[in-house]
Amino acid sequence: KKLELGRQLDGQPCSYDPDHLVTHGLIFGMTGSGKTGLSVTILEELVLAGVPLLLIDPKGDLPNLGLVFPNLDAASFEPWVDRDAAQRAGLDPNTAAASTAERWRTGLEEWGIAGQRLAELKSKMALTVYTPGSEAGQPVNLLGAFRCPDSQVLADASARTELAAGTVTGLLSLVGVEADPVRDPRHIVLVQILDEAWEKGEDLDLEGIITRLVDPPFKKVGVFPLDSFFAPDDRMKLAMALNGVLASPSFASWMKGSPLDIAALTATGSGKVPVSVFYLAHLNEQERQFFVSLFMERVLAWSRSLPGSSGLRALVYFDEVSGYLPPHPANPASKKPILTLMKQSRAVGVGMLLATQNPVDVDYKAISNAGSWWIGRLQTAQDRDRILDGLMSAAGGLDREALKTFFDQLKPRLFMLKEASKEKPVLYNVRWAMSYLRGPVTGAELAKLATASPPVDNLPGPASPQLEQSAGGSSNPPPVPTGYSNLFLDPNSVFSARLEGLFADFAEPRRADGKLLYRPALHGELQLRFDERQGGFTLDEHHHRLYFPLDKGLQANSSRALFEADDLMTSPHPDGVFEPLPEILDEDKELKAARDQLLNDIYRNVSRGQWVNAELKLYGREGESREDFEARCQQAINERVDAQVAKLQDRYDKEVKRLEERINRQKQRVAELEATASGRRTEQLFQVGEMLLGMFTKRRRGTISGALSKHRMSSNAKLRAEHAGDDLSELEAKMHDLADQLQRETEAIEDKENKALAAIEERQVRLDKSDVRLVNFGILWVPVSRRL
Repeated sequence: KKLELGRQLDGQPCSYDPDHLVTHGLIFGMTGSGKTGLSVTILEELVLAGVPLLLIDPKGDLPNLGLVFPNLDAASFEPWVDRDAAQRAGLDPNTAAASTAERWRTGLEEWGIAGQRLAELKSKMALTVYTPGSEAGQPVNLLGAFRCPDSQVLADASARTELAAGTVTGLLSLVGVEADPVRDPRHIVLVQILDEAWEKGEDLDLEGIITRLVDPPFKKVGVFPLDSFFAPDDRMKLAMALNGVLASPSFASWMKGSPLDIAALTATGSGKVPVSVFYLAHLNEQERQFFVSLFMERVLAWSRSLPGSSGLRALVYFDEVSGYLPPHPANPASKKPILTLMKQSRAVGVGMLLATQNPVDVDYKAISNAGSWWIGRLQTAQDRDRILDGLMSAAGGLDREALKTFFDQLKPRLFMLKEASKEKPVLYNVRWAMSYLRGPVTGAELAKLATASPPVDNLPGPASPQLEQSAGGSSNPPPVPTGYSNLFLDPNSVFSARLEGLFADFAEPRRADGKLLYRPALHGELQLRFDERQGGFTLDEHHHRLYFPLDKGLQANSSRALFEADDLMTSPHPDGVFEPLPEILDEDKELKAARDQLLNDIYRNVSRGQWVNAELKLYGREGESREDFEARCQQAINERVDAQVAKLQDRYDKEVKRLEERINRQKQRVAELEATASGRRTEQLFQVGEMLLGMFTKRRRGTISGALSKHRMSSNAKLRAEHAGDDLSELEAKMHDLADQLQRETEAIEDKENKALAAIEERQVRLDKSDVRLVNFGILWVPVSRRL
């Protein structure tokens, strides 16, 4: 279905194929050009065409889409008329509303738009106005969860890391930090925290990010130790800045409402077309930048999970993109995901439509990457030149002077439309908007809008509801029988990443009264020694073991906690409240039985592996990895091979020496025989020459019998030399055979000895009772209430 946008100057309709928006569009026009009306008419037509819309609204104009009144009656317009303007005109609100309704009816009739079409638009559109950071509209939970992306993004390491990097850039912008993603330790460490959590399928919230920033779950960044790369004091400084955001009362609304789930926002299961307006007029610039960057990163991640499509699947519209997509070298957090979407999302049917008053404030790549341009009146020659440069670059064959002529004709509500797929631009008058364009809607008016436009039926569900706060609890810790420790876990450590989520499943939300709820755990501090005589294996370990929670008695096995000395305190937090001790642990005899159970658990279940190779009689050392032990085994095998090969070479060396002596003698004999044969041949030739000379000179110089004798002697000498050469070749062949035989026997030794590598096994070094020393045993109070 074509979009009916208006009329060309010759009266012909201006129609537009919505699928062309997969190559994106740009709208340019100064204040008063009719840019807002143009944008609203395009969005209305897209709703009628069934295209889901995601709309970024920094100024507050787009809630006007909810002001569709099929009856065009004064009563519908009355709540929305400008009372101040009416008063200045000497009109009461009812009269002003009637006048406005009549003006809208007349305007629509001139364009042949009847109430039936307005009713169709209203019935199709499921409009929701989201207000991140506010409850004036539908709040968006941004700080509550940096949610793990879908499986397709998770499977693509580069896409996952890119999403993490973009999310971190937006987060840092919230605290006024412009960090270089490649060089800044703040950015790099936060990305690693987020990426590692997502790789494990974990959702993080801002509290979790702050906690892991203070005590990251990794010790190195690249090849450098974490504390050298990003010092603890610097990490704490950044954590405090982020915590200031989290603790600020004004940011409570950022943690309420629906999650930023793009798939849910574009779902059409209700039969209506979802139109999601993200209203940002109430936010400051840092907050807007944070939201826009996070939103665009999520759209980008969602688009990467979609199959290919040449049709328009959904449209992202940005009402005023200036400041979010600036020219080089400015690089706000929002810029990269917007440009990436313009390059990549067209392949999956996700289009972008960007509007601005100031073309010079938009990156050139965006202008030249668009496939459709709507151009209205422009304020400066610089704006015109900017657009001309972009058009000439993106759509070759255009006449610059002809375009300037088009620009000169532009007036309010008259726009030039240039599509990359069409040779010539067209001028058209924008049709009358079906929505009442009453100007920016204030936050206070958004509640009133809900009655004009019903909310979407299939909104994404709200973020996980908070659990009811646990009420009650004693302000004093229950007494523990004499002789048993009574310790308190530091509230700053309980949810530390260093403890590997030991208590995460038992965490409760921050209490309304600000108190910390303590729950009891059975705690034992032990010194263990794993020793094995063979190989001199001795390993000392310090353990903290816990049974927690205790509401169902003692578990079969205890858990190890990676506590540090400062984690265990002798007094509780002053705002602590305490659950009672379970009845199974409030008496001395019961604690003794629990202590015995803990020790038996340690004897039965705690052991350490020692690598053993019985064939080589090698035993692993404490803390030695399999790779290191295997390397030691290989070294031992190499030494055994070297010893056997050395003996083998000694035996072969004698035979080789004898053969070398025979070969040398034979070479000498061959040389002598070849010299003799050569001499005989020379004598033979000389004898024949004398005989022939005598025949010509009739002087006797030699006889035929003498020549024949010389010939026989020459032939015999040659034959003896050849036989000697054959004997030398046989000796040299024996030498080669000997070398081959040595190589085969050497390889056989290596193959035999290397089989010993397969004999590596891990044997468990278990504890004797004398190997276990109980340092401390008693109750540890765990603060399960979150503090943020």
